[in-house]
Amino acid sequence: MLVALGCALIAAWAGWWLISLRNGMLWADEIIRVPAWKHLGLDFQHNYLATLHWLRGGNPYIEEFGDWRGKFAYPPVVLPLFAWCGLFGRTTAMILWMGAITGIIGVAAWAAGRTRAALDLARLPLVLMLGLLLVSQPVLFATERGQADAIVLAMIVVAAFALQRQPSWGRDILIGLCLAVAAWVKVYPAVLIFGLLALGAWRAFGLSVLAAALIGLVPLRATMQFVRASTAAQQDRVGFLSEISEWLFYPTRHRPAELILYPAISVDSHSLTTYWATFWNYFPVYWLARTPGVVGAAGGRAPVGVWGRWG
Repeated sequence: MLVALGCALIAAWAGWWLISLRNGMLWADEIIRVPAWKHLGLDFQHNYLATLHWLRGGNPYIEEFGDWRGKFAYPPVVLPLFAWCGLFGRTTAMILWMGAITGIIGVAAWAAGRTRAALDLARLPLVLMLGLLLVSQPVLFATERGQADAIVLAMIVVAAFALQRQPSWGRDILIGLCLAVAAWVKVYPAVLIFGLLALGAWRAFGLSVLAAALIGLVPLRATMQFVRASTAAQQDRVGFLSEISEWLFYPTRHRPAELILYPAISVDSHSLTTYWATFWNYFPVYWLARTPGVVGAAGGRAPVGVWGRWG
């Protein structure tokens, strides 16, 4: 029965995406919580156009490259990771990337199944696990937008499998490189690097820090341009705190609407660091809104890491 359910979910998922690809946008988005864009691959478009501009010798951090959202918003390591886009047109590249996301999710489902078996948890058929993942909101959202989070997941899966091998220079270099790339693509995987200390993988930890430093230092000029561009973009979201910080300790009814509503939290607000301050505006502990988003996000994940190590 579970196998049949998994097959039905995968069949429904495949039909859904065939219709969506034919229509050029997510089909029947009104029945799910994912706010579909007017075309598929919104976030992929940003990386695709920036990479083509970079391959032509341009600098997407300071030059316009054809995306209406402005300058490139991601670290320099993302550009070579998407260099393959130069071989394909935008539609073909988008479909290939959506397929890559699906493949990575499939591998992650298989890895999760192995972990469940090792922990002697209830066995679930792989086809069911894959079907449930593919129709989940995070995967639907990532696939519809063509996000780069799949790279992070792939790096974590590879590092996790490498950790199961006997310590060696080759193993530790692979772990260090994977976790460093993951931390640069999205900041939050950097927490996993410190998890290596809890596992006693000292050499892997040192190589991870070294790899992360080199990834940032080799293209130093581009890294600094990314930091400046990212800081400028964040000012529009959280800069308002400096103007109305005196209201943070007052009851909600006494505070201006701007503090409560800006930046707005919607179903696609997936960045805890960006929306940290806004989140706490809805609760009576307003002082937490003053905590930097990166610090707050790291603190929120720390108890989970400690529990995973000592539980």
